[in-house]
Amino acid sequence: MKILLIVLGALMAELVSATTYPIVDTGQIQAYGTEAGQDAHYLANAPSYKDHGDGTVSDLVTGLMWTQDPGEKMTLAEAEKNAAKCKTGGYRDWRLPTIKELYSLIQLNGTDPDPMSTDTSTLKPFIDDAIFTFKYGDPAKGERIIDSQFATSTKYVSTTMGGNETMFGVNFADGRIKGYPIQTRRGKGRYYVLYVRGNSEYGKNSFKDNDDGTITDEASGLTWMKADSGEGMDWPTALDYAEGMEFAGYSDWRLPNAKELQSIIDYTRSPDTTGSAAIDPIFDATEIINEGGEKDFAHYWTGSTHVGVRKSDTAVYFAFGRSLGWMSDRQSGEKQLMDVHGAGSQRSDPKVGDASRFPYGRGPQGDVIRIDNMVRLVRGGDAIAADAEVKPDSQSEQSPPGERPNQASGRQNRNGPSPDRIFSRFDANNDGRITKDEFKGPERRFLMLDQDNDGAITREEAADAPPPPNRGERPPQQEGAPRPFEVPAEDPTHATLPPVSTSPTDKPNIVFIYADDMGWTGTSLEMIPGETSTRSDFYQTPNLEKLAARGMVFSQAYSPASLCTPSRAAVLTGKTPAELRITTPGGGRPDDSKKLLTLKPETRLPETLPTLGTLLQGEGYTTALLGKWHLGRNDHAGMYGFDFHDGSTQNKCNGTETDPKEIFSLTERGIRFMEESVNAGKPFYLQLSHYAVHAPVQSRPESIGKFEKASPGGIHTAADYAGMTWDLDSSLHQVFQALERLGITDNTYVVFMSDNGAQGNRRKPNNTPLFAGKGTLFEGGIRVPLMIAGPGIKTGYCSTAVCGTDLFATFATWSGASAESENSVDLTPLLTGQAKQFERKQELLFHYPHYGQGPQTPQTALISDEWKLLKDWDAGTSKLFNLDTDIGETKDRSREEPERYAAMVQQMDQRLKETNAQLPTSNPNYDPTATQTTRRRRSLNSN
Repeated sequence: MKILLIVLGALMAELVSATTYPIVDTGQIQAYGTEAGQDAHYLANAPSYKDHGDGTVSDLVTGLMWTQDPGEKMTLAEAEKNAAKCKTGGYRDWRLPTIKELYSLIQLNGTDPDPMSTDTSTLKPFIDDAIFTFKYGDPAKGERIIDSQFATSTKYVSTTMGGNETMFGVNFADGRIKGYPIQTRRGKGRYYVLYVRGNSEYGKNSFKDNDDGTITDEASGLTWMKADSGEGMDWPTALDYAEGMEFAGYSDWRLPNAKELQSIIDYTRSPDTTGSAAIDPIFDATEIINEGGEKDFAHYWTGSTHVGVRKSDTAVYFAFGRSLGWMSDRQSGEKQLMDVHGAGSQRSDPKVGDASRFPYGRGPQGDVIRIDNMVRLVRGGDAIAADAEVKPDSQSEQSPPGERPNQASGRQNRNGPSPDRIFSRFDANNDGRITKDEFKGPERRFLMLDQDNDGAITREEAADAPPPPNRGERPPQQEGAPRPFEVPAEDPTHATLPPVSTSPTDKPNIVFIYADDMGWTGTSLEMIPGETSTRSDFYQTPNLEKLAARGMVFSQAYSPASLCTPSRAAVLTGKTPAELRITTPGGGRPDDSKKLLTLKPETRLPETLPTLGTLLQGEGYTTALLGKWHLGRNDHAGMYGFDFHDGSTQNKCNGTETDPKEIFSLTERGIRFMEESVNAGKPFYLQLSHYAVHAPVQSRPESIGKFEKASPGGIHTAADYAGMTWDLDSSLHQVFQALERLGITDNTYVVFMSDNGAQGNRRKPNNTPLFAGKGTLFEGGIRVPLMIAGPGIKTGYCSTAVCGTDLFATFATWSGASAESENSVDLTPLLTGQAKQFERKQELLFHYPHYGQGPQTPQTALISDEWKLLKDWDAGTSKLFNLDTDIGETKDRSREEPERYAAMVQQMDQRLKETNAQLPTSNPNYDPTATQTTRRRRSLNSN
């Protein structure tokens, strides 16, 4: 077998658009016989589902949601009628699946039964029956055990059985697609039904002729040969033909698996209606003369074996022409050749042999046996080469009942080849290192594995490397992380989205756009009206200005902390970082060289703690937190009440040249989520946690170019940072357009905030007129932009001091719940104009008990209206500032206001005690002379 490694999502990111039609792996992980290039030798997107516990199941690969139990059989007319009535899981937009949607569920590790048997105890169906309810046919009711056909909405454009109107369906008992007559002489056919919703683009192709003899389906990411083999061959020869093919500069062609080949069938075409094969005319299809002497089109081999009870000597094919069978005339008994299953059906032929041994076919419909079938080769997509256990062709794959190996679902292959597999292939001299010359896979995968960039891959690097993404925009999902939103990325600022049906709900929707490291003066909006120094003198954010014009701007809004992780934890829970003891993203360990000893902080949220996700889910909301997570090393938002999320993304951005900070792909995924929720008639909470404008500074080339031509400001001068800010602002325009198109602008709150201030110091005063920046508890580190628009909100400015923790109680009120606490106050009275001021039960507390970068020392701050007390634990001093008159914190007012100072010192001590905060303590081993000789500390508190 040739060595091949086809990288997943890292390559997919370079496609013109992201895949809307991801192909789920067939689940076939065992090879039959010694031939190379079988289905089992290539692994793709492993099947992965989430059971919601309400009768619905999400396919985490395709983005489709399914009903779980097919119930009793029904006619096609009943199935179509009942789709409109179905309310499973509280959704009202269920539909009868297309044949391509339903076939996405097939698993070719099942067992093709003996149709005359009545024993199902050793059988395995062709669907995951640990997820979906499955029933074989009941012989006691006169059924065969293979009578487990499932209906679809796809009707055959021609007829079968000499004139019957026909529907395509999937038989999950015997693993085939067949055309089933809707009405026979015995009455209407009855079928099981699984309803589907979501990803309405699934199954729709987007073919592009590459002008080199290849066709790319931009929907699936697969590249096909435009021409077929032109002649038939048996299955082993077909595999050899594929594995030895070099064409159009590529040598990684393969025989497609069953799902890949089915993806390019065009069910609107047939020989009898369009005079063509069931494939888009962009492809060349060789004509044949069939067994009845008529012009027709061929069967095409796949690399998938069709495993029977006793044998595995047949392979899956698809009929791109008539699916012929020899049927006996009811009166004369004479054999008649007719289209029995329809162009686009999936059957199986013997892998080798003499077709003349089957003059009238085989099976109940006398299926024509050909053996020498055509081949159309494929490459790319989400396939990755793999070793496979080999079984002789005559041996069944069947595992003993109750002992199915985990491999049957393919889930263990989600992260690609193991280090052992990689080294067995590529470490030619067995020295424990794989050089670039030894590595035969794509260069980009080598660079991904070589994490220290020393020109060689070690076993440790191979084991620790991030798995290649299985789609172009984000790394693979964590278990339980649905990902139903695949979106085009060709033009991120002017994406055209399909219209959706709207279902208004009583509860308002909430869109929370959470920026990363955006400073208070990092926008073109004045944060204090009439004071130009409170906006950027270079950056442009016209869409934030539009949001502000529609709602309220908070001039004195604070992030709960000056760093990412503690702020995000506090916003999610409505609790201060001090109370959570999550006070820094990392580090914080005691350092014996410091004057003070600090305690190690918590690094993750308790899963039992109520969050915005769990609160809103309890109020009937569907919830999504997309983008940056950065809470707990291996945790993800799905553990804290979010139905949809991007997994354990941490602080890593996987952008592309045209979308380096994932601003637009993240936004488009959010828009898809909104569409899904509106279609379902459910209120939604969407949090878009952006990676911008956090370092590294990256933006689209055209955005940088826009500001390279502009005159820099006195404070802000960097064109690349301005471009990144512009890109983030542009994404708001996409959100606003989507809300208008969906008709939900008037019932949706839009909130924009940053998780902390921008980087800033004396040498780089980015936050002027505020002092300092990120990582400190000066105003530059914690005062941030906050704008809120939505139903009932007054327009204008609010000067009241508020905090990110207040969003918890505010969102709760909007949803109909109540969650106000000492640290989270409902902002609704301020937003609606019912109260110009409101009394907070406790002062705002900010606590950072650690040594940070450079001169940063442990700090605590207490803010009460315009007054701020700032304590430097290392220096043992506290200062009092009046922020109304001294926003830059230049003058200590503690001597001028001794009573206020003493009261606030007491209040700070009390608040720290009440929250059980971790406090720095004196280091008995501290040597100040050693510290002074090793460094000269420039305290930020010297101002």
